[in-house]
Amino acid sequence: MLYSKSLQVTKNAKILIMKNILSIIVVILTIIFVMNIIKKDIWSGYFYPDINNLSNWIDGNTSFESLDSCRNWANNKARELKLEDNQYDYECGLNCKYKSGFNVCEETTD
Repeated sequence: MLYSKSLQVTKNAKILIMKNILSIIVVILTIIFVMNIIKKDIWSGYFYPDINNLSNWIDGNTSFESLDSCRNWANNKARELKLEDNQYDYECGLNCKYKSGFNVCEETTD
């Protein structure tokens, strides 16, 4: 009888530990989920005034809240410099970070 009670206590302790571990996992996953929802995407703009020389660029020096605002900046820069459509290029990068000497973006688009 004593043996079966200690076995029961051990079994209950294991169940309690498993419930605690599960609770911690649920909390961590919830935090990650909420952080992904709250995280704002930031767009960066890169303008190339000479489409034949992409080593020369103008950095947007600002962050844009949307892809459209980044594109508007690039188009305004082209008008400001009086460039035709076939003379320039631009990129808008999503959530860019500077790593190992390069700007690395989750996504780039023009």
